[in-house]
Amino acid sequence: MLRMLLISALSFRFSRCFALLLVLASCWVNVSAAELQGIYEVTLTVQGQGEKERRAAYVEAFRTVLIRVTGDRQVLSDLRLKGAIAKARNYVQRFDYTTEADVGHEHSEAEVKERNSVATMEPLLQPPQQRLHIIFDDRAINRLLHQFRLPVWGRLRPTLLILLAVDEGSHRYLLAAEGYSELSALVEEAAQRRALPVILPLLDLDDQQNISFSDVWGDFAQALQQASRRYQPGALLVGRAYRPSMKSDGWQLRWGLYSDELNEHWPLQSKSLAAGLTVSLDQAIDLLAQHYARDLTAEASGAVMLRVSDIHGSEDYAKVMRYLNTLEIVDAVALKKVEDDRLECLLQVRGKEGFLRKTISFGDTLALPRAASGIPDIGFDGVLNYRLLP
Repeated sequence: MLRMLLISALSFRFSRCFALLLVLASCWVNVSAAELQGIYEVTLTVQGQGEKERRAAYVEAFRTVLIRVTGDRQVLSDLRLKGAIAKARNYVQRFDYTTEADVGHEHSEAEVKERNSVATMEPLLQPPQQRLHIIFDDRAINRLLHQFRLPVWGRLRPTLLILLAVDEGSHRYLLAAEGYSELSALVEEAAQRRALPVILPLLDLDDQQNISFSDVWGDFAQALQQASRRYQPGALLVGRAYRPSMKSDGWQLRWGLYSDELNEHWPLQSKSLAAGLTVSLDQAIDLLAQHYARDLTAEASGAVMLRVSDIHGSEDYAKVMRYLNTLEIVDAVALKKVEDDRLECLLQVRGKEGFLRKTISFGDTLALPRAASGIPDIGFDGVLNYRLLP
């Protein structure tokens, strides 16, 4: 089964999203993007349930979320955010503690304050290896970022497929979903930290017939994009790594990052393959974030008419409206017409129509009409056409 290396195994919702993508990938359906549900959630190990420990955890978790949401590793150095980071508790929506037995108890801030103010109240149990699960207010964080015109990378993010050829001198191999556990763990950690779904190839018989070591080593992007179609990635990261000599402790790496809009290359020298892989993944995710995360407050608003077909009842109607209202780029949705199996909406959108199309393409709710064959269907009436997926 395809091993999906996805964000935050520490987060409950991320774990469920991980499992869903695992099933989808094993069925070979389109997983070019993932709609992530736990970007604003973090789980940390804490030593106790006291207020001091909890406040410190809030700050640490808030810093993690800011990097995830903006896609920018340097965002924490922005002095404008210093006050917000110090008061991270103001952005907490709710939290709960779990023990190793996975028994959780939700608490509100007011509840904890009331309990702590009662002198006779017995202290909360403080078993070892407790975990604090923190859920932040996504709207409040987005408002904070918009205030300072910082980018907001939405929940819809491209799935990244990694193809890495490694030459250790005496041994050459392609990094696969199974095996090479140390390197796979590094990929998983980077995906968790940066909130990006990542796939490593199965390298089963099908892959062995289509993905060769020499193609990856030579960075033959066109051939590799064709060979990896079974995974339907939103972006492809192709790399090679080798030691200049058997006596050398260092590694030379070279990478290529490809998507519909990206064609980036860079070299890297590293003392170890593990360190080089970690740095390279961060660089690749930085490039994706720079392209897909946007400062929507700087974009002019405009109106876009959207028509959705294959609507079969009130549940489908509600699904479409709910989905459109969750898109970060959409400010408002106004229903204009419902007839037969179609509905039409007027969307107030920040930014260009092309960015709206790209955002929708990352999701699994709407798709282009079958007859469009991958080309957005904009008729003479200027309406953008989509169909509701089952």
